[in-house]
Amino acid sequence: PPQQRKIAAILGTYDEILDKLGALQAAKEKQLKWLTRILFDKTNTYPKTKKVALGQIARIEKGEQLNRLDIRLGEFPVWNGGVNPSGYHDKWNTKGGAITISSGGASGFVNFEARDFWLGGDCFILKNLSDQIDRDFLFYVLKKSEPKIMRLSVGSIIPHLYRGDIERLKLAVPPLSEQQHIARVLSCAKKEIVLLKSETEALDRQKRGLMQKLLTGQWRISGEP
Repeated sequence: PPQQRKIAAILGTYDEILDKLGALQAAKEKQLKWLTRILFDKTNTYPKTKKVALGQIARIEKGEQLNRLDIRLGEFPVWNGGVNPSGYHDKWNTKGGAITISSGGASGFVNFEARDFWLGGDCFILKNLSDQIDRDFLFYVLKKSEPKIMRLSVGSIIPHLYRGDIERLKLAVPPLSEQQHIARVLSCAKKEIVLLKSETEALDRQKRGLMQKLLTGQWRISGEP
């Protein structure tokens, strides 16, 4: 019927745009990986780059475990051993702007949490960074080292990462000015990806809402009888 063809055409236009946004996001993510590799390869050859242990430039601490019943709907994400928050809580115990490393579950997962959050017992936080370390650079170098960090985990059923192992993790650290340059470049590239993801999610929500209204007859296309 004509009405169904019109609806299909409208929704098809949304699908085309979403596909293009998805392809663009994939290209930007590929570009970010390329930039990361190029910048850190350069860092490794920089004459003033030093190899330092993570424990020398940051204090590593664990959080406080919450009872599962206490993890309910709330404002603050609860970070534990996964790649996503294990829930939300109405209180926080850690200020935002922190680098964390999961110690259990997906042990070795490196995350940066901008919001205030609850740091759980299966998650490490990096505190008291050296004044010769740029926080954003440290996040990017740890993220690049994530596969290596994950290989430090022990245990076949539930892999676990121990504090001493990540304290001894060696990182290539260039002078502060070079760290800041690398962080600026990678942050700009990452921001483009975040904006594209937000735009895609908003458009997808709009499409699903429109589809619901059109298919139920709540809204009619102009020109329909």
